[in-house]
Amino acid sequence: MMAKSVETRKTIVKIGFALLLGIMFFVAYLSKTEPMAEPSSSYFNVLDLLLQQLRGEQPYQVIEGNMHGAVYPISLAYLGNIFGQTESYVICYYVQGGILALMVMLTTLFMGNLTGRFWIGVIAAVSICCFSYPYWIATLGYSYWGAPVTVLIVSPLLCDLFRNIRKENDKKSHIELLIVIIIMLIGNIIRQHASLPILCILMMYIILKQCLCLHKKQILRSVVGIAALLLLFVCTEPILHNVYDLCSGKLRIENVERPWHAIWCGLGYNSNDYGFEWNDSAAYKYVTSVDSKAEYCSEEYFDILKDRVMEVVYKDPFFVLGTYWEKFVDSLKIGWSCFGKILIKCCILSLFVKGISCIMHKRKVHTYLLWSLLLGMMIIVLGTVQGIIGYPHIAYIYASCAGYVYVMTVLIAEILDTLGDIMERAEDAIVLEKIPVKKSMIKERTSQVLYIVCPCYNEAESLGGGYI
Repeated sequence: MMAKSVETRKTIVKIGFALLLGIMFFVAYLSKTEPMAEPSSSYFNVLDLLLQQLRGEQPYQVIEGNMHGAVYPISLAYLGNIFGQTESYVICYYVQGGILALMVMLTTLFMGNLTGRFWIGVIAAVSICCFSYPYWIATLGYSYWGAPVTVLIVSPLLCDLFRNIRKENDKKSHIELLIVIIIMLIGNIIRQHASLPILCILMMYIILKQCLCLHKKQILRSVVGIAALLLLFVCTEPILHNVYDLCSGKLRIENVERPWHAIWCGLGYNSNDYGFEWNDSAAYKYVTSVDSKAEYCSEEYFDILKDRVMEVVYKDPFFVLGTYWEKFVDSLKIGWSCFGKILIKCCILSLFVKGISCIMHKRKVHTYLLWSLLLGMMIIVLGTVQGIIGYPHIAYIYASCAGYVYVMTVLIAEILDTLGDIMERAEDAIVLEKIPVKKSMIKERTSQVLYIVCPCYNEAESLGGGYI
């Protein structure tokens, strides 16, 4: 009972410190960054319209378009109305800061749990903020930041899941898996498909766990688990939207989200003979040339674009594959240009510290490092999906950038962990060196006492412990 009480107190202290760290980050965020003065995105225009409807300045009407989800903008509108905010970009500014502060708090706890040292979790959270600052902290990228934040929060948990993949009926792994799924769904609501890398990695985890445990029940669970994940990933946002509508919600967004607009425009990455162009107006112009009555982002609109894409896929598949390959390479180049130099420096420093550890014969293998590197590589590759489908732009590959940030953060954490091991073992060696001295002093004092009690003691000892 006493041990459990002490452990509970330590956990409460850690959570309190992580919360304090998140609050400190939020204050720093407000003091160091400013809202966008003149937002130009249609996303903010729609949010302004929603706010005007709530204030009674505009009649309630159905807003149609491709908003990458309706639940998040509607939630932002209600939050702004509750707190009396009239500017859409200011609402996004505060919400983004709050969620980033939550990322700092959770990263501190999860990285501390992964490494077994809470102070490393604190440093990891600070490192993530430093690496991420120019990209999704200092700028208000409307909802694109939902992808990297989601990835960075769950990455330590995913690493721990893979590290303990051979364990069966592990309650801790079950809790971590549940947390990952919940955060994945929330991230997907903030920005549709933001959690796509997490979904792919979770499916890999389920398949790998099934391969390590070849039982009929386990195979059935894996199939059901993958089906459930896909269903949750695709249907969570629409279900929440429908629930809101059933509750007589005032704000209405008819969000039509199908990938064919992005695919059609994405095939126009280079000049081509098929009319593809990375331009929304060009896609709409093509659709109206086929059917002048088709409305923007309607079912007919997407069907026409789909038919054209599939026609070119059958006619010239090498053009499609070549375009996607070029965009994949360019997406990786963008991420590398942002983080490549820092990543190389972190790797060199890690190897240097490892070398010192090996020379001192104090080498200790941290199992989370290998899993984290593999996980980071998967995130870097999978995070380029939106850039491959759409356009290789920094905002579309934020999830891939999060992979770089996570790998660099883990390298720094492992360097500190190794230095901590070296310090601990050095202290242990000093203690061990002092122990024999203490033993000899005790023996000498004991001999003096025995001589006083029995003067023959020393003579007996010199004769091998016997009396003649």
